[in-house]
Amino acid sequence: FFGHTVGHTALPYDRQDEFNAVESALPPQSTPVKKGGNPEGNSELKVEDTKIMADEELRGYCAPNISGLLELIFPDIALPCPLDALYRHVSKRGGKYKVGKKKKGWDKCPDLTLESVNGNQEAKMANFLTYLADDIRTFLQTTYNRVIPPRAVTGEFAGSTSVPGGPSNTGRHPDILFFEKDVEMTWENVVGCWELKKNNSAALTSDAKRQLAERALMIFESQDDRRFVPGVSVLGFRIILHIIDRAGEISSASFHMLDDPHSFLRLVVGFMFAGRDSLGFDPSIKKLDDGSRCITINNKTYTIHERVHTPHNIRGRGTNVWRATCDGTVYAIKDCWTDETRTLTEAKLLEMAKGVEGVLTLVAHNTVKYNKEDDTTGLVRALLKKPEYRERWARLDVRIHRRLVLAPFAVPIYYFRTKKELIGGFIDAIQAHKDLLEKAKVLHRDISIKNIMLVADIEGDLSRRRGLLIDLDYAVEYPELGSRKPAQAARTGTAPFMAIELLNEGWNVPHKPEWDLESFLYVIIWICILYVGPCDRRSSKKIKETPLNAWMTGGYKLMWADKVGCMESKSRWCKLLEEFAPYFEELKQCLSEWRALFFVDEGPRTHDNVLKILRDAYNRLPDEEPPFVDLVPVVANPPAAPSTRASVRPKRTRETERQDFSGVNQREDVVHGGKRLRKDRLENAYYSEQLFPSGGESSQQASLGSFAPTDAEEGSPSSASASVEPPQPLRRTRRKSMPSLKVRESGRP
Repeated sequence: FFGHTVGHTALPYDRQDEFNAVESALPPQSTPVKKGGNPEGNSELKVEDTKIMADEELRGYCAPNISGLLELIFPDIALPCPLDALYRHVSKRGGKYKVGKKKKGWDKCPDLTLESVNGNQEAKMANFLTYLADDIRTFLQTTYNRVIPPRAVTGEFAGSTSVPGGPSNTGRHPDILFFEKDVEMTWENVVGCWELKKNNSAALTSDAKRQLAERALMIFESQDDRRFVPGVSVLGFRIILHIIDRAGEISSASFHMLDDPHSFLRLVVGFMFAGRDSLGFDPSIKKLDDGSRCITINNKTYTIHERVHTPHNIRGRGTNVWRATCDGTVYAIKDCWTDETRTLTEAKLLEMAKGVEGVLTLVAHNTVKYNKEDDTTGLVRALLKKPEYRERWARLDVRIHRRLVLAPFAVPIYYFRTKKELIGGFIDAIQAHKDLLEKAKVLHRDISIKNIMLVADIEGDLSRRRGLLIDLDYAVEYPELGSRKPAQAARTGTAPFMAIELLNEGWNVPHKPEWDLESFLYVIIWICILYVGPCDRRSSKKIKETPLNAWMTGGYKLMWADKVGCMESKSRWCKLLEEFAPYFEELKQCLSEWRALFFVDEGPRTHDNVLKILRDAYNRLPDEEPPFVDLVPVVANPPAAPSTRASVRPKRTRETERQDFSGVNQREDVVHGGKRLRKDRLENAYYSEQLFPSGGESSQQASLGSFAPTDAEEGSPSSASASVEPPQPLRRTRRKSMPSLKVRESGRP
């Protein structure tokens, strides 16, 4: 997170030794906690955010100076003509490359050792690349009768103009960007990027590498069909190719573009003419004639309609979730890159959990193929298997590309309509956690606000929606088998919701079920402080203005210390309760009893004891609540999130929003919105589907939820109906974004 680090408050003297012992037990790379975004939000990534994120994510996961990478990424078969023939063409008399013992050079190539002034060097380099590509295009047409238009290349964003699209207000100024011909120049359409520096000094080389990682972060967030992002650092006349993917980065040995024209030609032809597959696009996602896209899983074709979850990181699972249909049924498809060494996959765990109420259903799953091989991050790292690299880079994790088709669709827990539905959702989720543990022998291990959902109770007689527990990507068999090795790319859970004991001892200690129960408590505390009412009404308070900031900033030592103080000190607990929004006043007794069970009375921390507290509170709460009145100004038309390649929709207006709500229950207006995409740039997208295009009953459940934590999510279809009332004016509070909360730990040095 990108907030100030809060110093720890005084601890009871008998806990001070524990406080001092925490950091000494952590591996060298354990602190600080991994940052994931800007907690002040409004759905933006700031310049300083992307700098920190890019630097921290790839640190320790880069394999530099790898010979042969250029040929691996752009092999001869990927080029439109033999490279030797092309070299003979450009080096002939009057060609674009001047050959000489004393002087070598490329015609119209600028002096790349000069300092750029307001983007002038970048503009000259882009013009040179266009000039060279046009000559290559003419050669291909006249010699091979191949008409291949080169891609567009521009340096216009290196100066004062920011690239449109993508995460808003990032203020990025990439030096050179490549686009397909005749497309809008936005982050959603960037093919690759180059960064220019005047020499290859250590400082400038490092700057170029970091900037390419920042560009990759923007591209991954803006595009959901990327296997990797290629980039080039131009350091004076020395060139390095960088490949950035979900496992980190691999870069080539540098070469001099004047002394090694063959390599430079291969690079230029690759970026300007090679197929999109060679530039990191996923060929398994097919584009249809009508502009929509589809994928095939287990011989069934699914049409993609919407990207409903966006990853906000480079390295890791990189989870995208799509709303898709097959044979008229709506599903959620989860696309992710999982650690290859992980013994139990999420699909296997979901199969083990089959029949457990309150847990997602796995419809289908597969491993994505690339050139008839399993698609892994190891494909672009094949060179690391060579003897000269094997020992040094053996520790790098390999991630495998998997897809899951999931059901049912759901909405995040913070879309509750009443406090009774909120508590009921927690009761259902905790009961599901209990059944998952006792019946399927599976322990979840990653309870967070984005893994607790609400789904319509289609077959039951409840007047409220039921709670649903999602995301088994970090779950394990319980008790864990002693012979099972942990996954190489180890990780923890979601920072603010981690149990105190887990923060203190969680590196090599088996996860305990009671830690998850404690995490449920932190989730509901989070809601009571950061939300002001039902239906996703986010408080205007910034996270760093609340005590919750100390639960997710700094190292594990500081987070542990502050959480101990909040939960074990009566005065600190009372101050925490004062942070609750007035709407949640009736929940203070329930949460105080829950806190006492864990930290004061220290009774058995069991599911049954927690469920009893929640059921007592549930029975005290009214079934109906008066209409919630916002105490802050409402936003009639909040800014729409930028479109993605997955979906382009017309601009919403107040009138079209009002029309979409014809016949929709006023109390459901936030949950069942007028088909709008609200995307928090830091962790997920919030999607509300138009429930009734023209009034009447629905044919499917209305909403897709935030399919969750830094990478995890699930969901799919069901049918639902809603009560019909006269149209009501729409009120919406300003939506503050939820930050990315994930942290990563690794037991490896």
